[in-house]
Amino acid sequence: MKSITLDLQRNNLDKDRRRSPGAPSPFSLTHKSSPLSVSSTAGPTDGTKKRRTIKLAVKVILAFLLFTCIGGTFFLYKTGRFFQNIGINTNPIDTIGNIIQQKQPELIKDENGRTNVLLVGKDTRPSNAGLQNTDSIIVASYNHATNEVVMISIPRDTWVAYPDNPYYFTKINAIYHHCESQETGTGLSCLAQSATEITGLEIHYSGMVDISGLVEVIDLLGGVDVEVENSFTDYMFPSNDDTWETVHFDAGLQHMDGETAMKFARSRHAQSSEGSDFARARRQQRLLIAIKNKLLSTDTFTNPMAVTEVIQQLGSSVFISEITTEDIRAVIALSEKAKKTKSYSLVLDPSIANWSLITEDPSAAYVLVPKAGAGEWDDVHTFLSQFYENPALYSEKATIYVYNAGLGYNETYLKYQELTQEYPYLTFTFAGSSSNQTISGVQVYNFSEDAPAATLSELADYFETEWNSNPPEGVINAYGEDVVLVFGIPLPKTTDPTQVQ
Repeated sequence: MKSITLDLQRNNLDKDRRRSPGAPSPFSLTHKSSPLSVSSTAGPTDGTKKRRTIKLAVKVILAFLLFTCIGGTFFLYKTGRFFQNIGINTNPIDTIGNIIQQKQPELIKDENGRTNVLLVGKDTRPSNAGLQNTDSIIVASYNHATNEVVMISIPRDTWVAYPDNPYYFTKINAIYHHCESQETGTGLSCLAQSATEITGLEIHYSGMVDISGLVEVIDLLGGVDVEVENSFTDYMFPSNDDTWETVHFDAGLQHMDGETAMKFARSRHAQSSEGSDFARARRQQRLLIAIKNKLLSTDTFTNPMAVTEVIQQLGSSVFISEITTEDIRAVIALSEKAKKTKSYSLVLDPSIANWSLITEDPSAAYVLVPKAGAGEWDDVHTFLSQFYENPALYSEKATIYVYNAGLGYNETYLKYQELTQEYPYLTFTFAGSSSNQTISGVQVYNFSEDAPAATLSELADYFETEWNSNPPEGVINAYGEDVVLVFGIPLPKTTDPTQVQ
């Protein structure tokens, strides 16, 4: 592209008339892509020609600026009304002011340095356009300090109190419709309130997308690569004409278009472990990670025309609340860092925290409730706070067996009880005494092919030792455990010479 450089030397214009003949002019113009160089230092014989060239260059500059303004106005015209319709508060004055002041935009954070987003998928179908149940509910929490994202899926059968009546309960997937029927535009904020009650996280931003909108976005991105954990077949996937079709997915990395990805995320009738709502929630998390990875691998965030195309494709399929253009700038600023983000996920099903927090209640309709009682989420908050702090540790779900190898049976059992108190949500099993092998000190051994590094490191740090994958003869994983913790003869206490008098 051709470029034009305009040089106006300050404080010299008022002296121009007093300039002696032949002295350099404070005004010069150079067209970098052309051998032509124009300057007022030329002699008076060709001054008229040079002035014409200068006027032409100025016209080019003005035309370029006009074109830029028209293009920017067109972009704002194409996107501004849409932004307002879906809930984005456009504030160009604040944005321009911050850019001029070189003020970096920041996302809202809680006291722990986390930004929390509610992501909702609304279940609507051509055969039932009025259906407004929320098919998927995910809280994504980003830790700015560690560059980690945790995704908490709330099953749609979770039993929660009505926001406007805490003494009555319903499934969480009905909350949006309930509030919208009371007052249009309140459904998403009501759902955010329920999500906060369950997760203990303050929701800063919320977004809802219709399944059709998700399909269009994925197709616009050219498809996504999704890691399929388990092969499965669903013979009863509902089609758009109120019949059934068969869908099948093979384990491994699969490239999916929008329609295929939708079927992968929504399938719930597989004749395997993938046939549960909990498995479906995990697949939805995997799909979100795939979409995030595809977005960050392209220039979508930094290309205004790409953004325009995305939002035009979304149409009325998306709604976002509490978002400003400064928030969008902050997301763009984080996009490079986000390419290296570590993601962890959790589904709030009965298996979490060693099956100790949530239970199924099929007494009336199948629902999920805290074991402490309906609406009693404090114990769940305690577990989740530890998960937020160290998601790698609790995502590994390692089985840990504790053995005596010289410390003594009873003494080792007391150590086992100590661990269950210190780490109530890890899976410890007391396995008695090891073989006749006797060791010294406390040893942590890895027996898993995929070493649960976070678990091994946590236990090694706790006992001030190191973990390794080469246990001595006689120390085995008799039950297929991932980690073996062995208590041997206590090591003699060392004396700190600085404390000797």
